[in-house]
Amino acid sequence: MLAVVRKVLQELCHLEPQDVVLVGVSGGPDSLTLMMLLHKLNWRMVIAHLNHQLRPSAEEEEEGVRRWAEQLGAMYVSQRVDIAAYARTYSLSTEDAARYYRYCFLFEQAEKAQAKAVLVAHTADDQVETVLMHLIRGAGKKGLTGMKVLSLPNEWSRTIPLVRPLLSVWRSQIMDFLAQEKIVPFIDESNFDDTYTRNRIRNRLIPDLETYNPSIRKLIWQTAQILAAEEDFMQTQEELAWQKTVSYLDPEMVGFDLEKFRNLHPAIRRRLILRAYRILYPGLESLDFSQVENIHNTLLAPHVERSRINRLVNCLRDYEIGYLIRKFALPPDSGYPQLQSKEPIPLPFTGRVSLKGKWVLRIEQVSEQPNLALQKQKIDRWEAWLDFEACEGGLVLRSPQEGDRFAPLSMGGKTIKLSDIFINRKVPIYVRRAYPLVCNERDILWVPAYTISHFAQLTPSCERAIHLRFEQVEIEDTDSHLIN
Repeated sequence: MLAVVRKVLQELCHLEPQDVVLVGVSGGPDSLTLMMLLHKLNWRMVIAHLNHQLRPSAEEEEEGVRRWAEQLGAMYVSQRVDIAAYARTYSLSTEDAARYYRYCFLFEQAEKAQAKAVLVAHTADDQVETVLMHLIRGAGKKGLTGMKVLSLPNEWSRTIPLVRPLLSVWRSQIMDFLAQEKIVPFIDESNFDDTYTRNRIRNRLIPDLETYNPSIRKLIWQTAQILAAEEDFMQTQEELAWQKTVSYLDPEMVGFDLEKFRNLHPAIRRRLILRAYRILYPGLESLDFSQVENIHNTLLAPHVERSRINRLVNCLRDYEIGYLIRKFALPPDSGYPQLQSKEPIPLPFTGRVSLKGKWVLRIEQVSEQPNLALQKQKIDRWEAWLDFEACEGGLVLRSPQEGDRFAPLSMGGKTIKLSDIFINRKVPIYVRRAYPLVCNERDILWVPAYTISHFAQLTPSCERAIHLRFEQVEIEDTDSHLIN
């Protein structure tokens, strides 16, 4: 095992004994073995222990790891966390919560210690259990590759690798080593609790499978190795597709160019979906098959669509971009003004109204040759001139209502559904509900970014007009709702 650890660290990770590595040590057989092997190799270590406070023996284990670190002359860091409460707060299983928090802790400590790598003690047996767990949960080929010996970048860092030096070592070898060294590890009693999926796989499923083939562990491990080699090739193709297809990216939202997304092979599309989810929720269990297919179908739908995938993520497919969005995250900036309330806002004939974000609507009354003034100006889509006669009963700014119809300037007084205008103009679905419309007591007079009503157009005989313009200004300039 010494040779295995040395080869992984020096040949695969290009690390040397003088390089500091952070080692996650629970006090169980596997992590103690990794710690002792590193000590025998004279490696500089920071020993890190996270007390999950899930078992009565947790404090005893924490103190035991501290004593081992002290005996080895290694730096020691620890932390206590109420994982059960953390799991309830974030609606996670205890297993998922423990895993996520543990890795966050390890990488946080690694950064503080300026460690060159984070080492954990997963074994070949853990690999077999992981592959079976992924298979049961419906993971694709990528999930069946299991864990990697070296992961960089990983879900917690782009600069610090996650290394599993014992991934080719069997637990029987671990126990032989500890017996030879006369080391008595702590035994996690929760390993015998079949409430947890991994424990049922370890304690029930694998022994049952061995009745069909005594070499099943080795065969599953070898299959994972083969699939991992093929996965390396697929990752290259995935990266090329990711660079070409992703049009929006931040920690709360990933957007795909739908035209490019549709042209990808389905296998690559599904990989991009899983990758996007890992960006939104690094460290958590991945999506299952049905959830991936739900997102896949939403993004490929022939019309705009929105789907709630699970309690953590939503999928929004617009005209040109499809988004995966974290729960409670706001939709992407659409470039359209939005109302803050469903209540209509009375408009003055001179003044302004502040909307969401940096948008304001400026209004002025023009009394001298308005038609001539209109002709002299270059009008953009956020500006409108309305005949005062259509406005003198009062103007309001309101959001769309069910059944709204509009008489565009170019249709000679004929009306069409407002919803059809939104569809034809490719207005994002998530902005329609709060889209600002300028109306009188009967009709919509202006659909901003589109056109004014046939019944509000200026004629050469018009003596007065209302001039409206939507603008984006600095935030501090929009502190008042209405200025006359």
